[in-house]
Amino acid sequence: MSHAEPDNHHRSLREQQVDLTRDLIVRAFRGLLENDHPDAITYPQVAEAAGVSLRTVYRYFPTRVDLLQSAAAWLAEFTGGARWDDPRTVDDLAGTVPEMGRVFDEHTNVFRALAGDELQEQRRVAVAAAVAEVSGNLPADEARRAEAVLGCLRSGRAWLALHDHYGLDGDEIVAALDWAARTLLEDVRGRNEAAG
Repeated sequence: MSHAEPDNHHRSLREQQVDLTRDLIVRAFRGLLENDHPDAITYPQVAEAAGVSLRTVYRYFPTRVDLLQSAAAWLAEFTGGARWDDPRTVDDLAGTVPEMGRVFDEHTNVFRALAGDELQEQRRVAVAAAVAEVSGNLPADEARRAEAVLGCLRSGRAWLALHDHYGLDGDEIVAALDWAARTLLEDVRGRNEAAG
């Protein structure tokens, strides 16, 4: 057993039950996302699919955002822990993990769920903090435009637009968004250095 794995022998039965219940709910939600549009999925459907009470679903995931974040964490498992939605540094704004293309092709409705308005403010704040690393010398309106465009490129809506409206597959989307983000970041860095 590696040190990263929890030692189930030392965890209480209650802790194991909590994890199992959470996992059942998350799996049920993900399963529903595979077949239904995210906006159509209700808490009662999740409870029924998980085989738990409605009250239990609300106890573990009090808001829809909590459920959506569980889907984002699930996607991260497929990409070595990389998070596609919340950049932590400016370098996270480009260099989309290539594996995301395959995951997108296999789980497009999960991306649809993550593209919804519920998670947008959280993403906006994360993108703003990342862009601030390379835009401190720029006029505020210029930095704001860079933040807005990079935020759009980093969103599930960009993935879906390229897929639904332009017919790109996951690999093509990764390449297109990576190219656009790198090009814009190179320009922002250059302008920021010149302004400094």
